[in-house]
Amino acid sequence: MKLTIDDNVLDGTLSLPIDGLSPGAQAIIQGYADGYQCNRDFITASLFTVVSAAVGKRVCSDDGRYRNYFPLFVCLVAPSGSNKTTPMREMLRPLSNRNAANYEVFREAIKKYDTEVKAGKENVEKPKFRQLIISDSTPESRIKALSENPNVLLVSDEIATMLYNMNRYNKSGEVPQLISIWSVDDIIINRK
Repeated sequence: MKLTIDDNVLDGTLSLPIDGLSPGAQAIIQGYADGYQCNRDFITASLFTVVSAAVGKRVCSDDGRYRNYFPLFVCLVAPSGSNKTTPMREMLRPLSNRNAANYEVFREAIKKYDTEVKAGKENVEKPKFRQLIISDSTPESRIKALSENPNVLLVSDEIATMLYNMNRYNKSGEVPQLISIWSVDDIIINRK
C-alpha cells in the first residue's frame, strides 16, 4: 500500500465535513463561524457536543450485536487567541439557560420540602436538581449528578484545568471512571 499526502490539501483548509448535516444545521454552523470569525470546526465540535449531551442514552445505533451510544469527549485545541471559548459558550447557551432555570425550580422545591419537613410531614421526597452541566466537581458529586440525571455534560474551559483537577483529592481512579462513562458503562460506588 502506498500512501501519498498532498501538502497543499493540508494547508489549514481541512475541516470537519458538514455537508451530511441538515441545511439548517449547516446554516447555524456557518453563521456562527462567520459571525465569530473563528474556525468552523469549533462550532461544529461544540454543536455535536451539545446535541450528544441533549440526546444522552435516548438514541443509539444498534447492529443487533452492539448498542453504541453517542457520548463525546471533545477538546478544542488551538493556539491562544484563536477564539475557541466564545463560540463554545454560545453553543452551550441553551443548556446553560436550561440548567439555570432547573436550579431555580430546584431551589423553590427545596424551600417547600424544608417547610414540609419542619411541619412534621413524613415520607416527603427530597427534590433533585435536574442538572445538565457540571464543571468543577469531585468524583463523588459527579457520580451523584450522573445517577440523578439522564444526561450531564462535564464542561471545562481549559483542558489543563480538567487534567489538574483529576485525582486532586485522592487516588480515586477518576481516569478509569471517566473512560467507563465514555463507554456508557455503569459505575457502582459503595464508599463513605
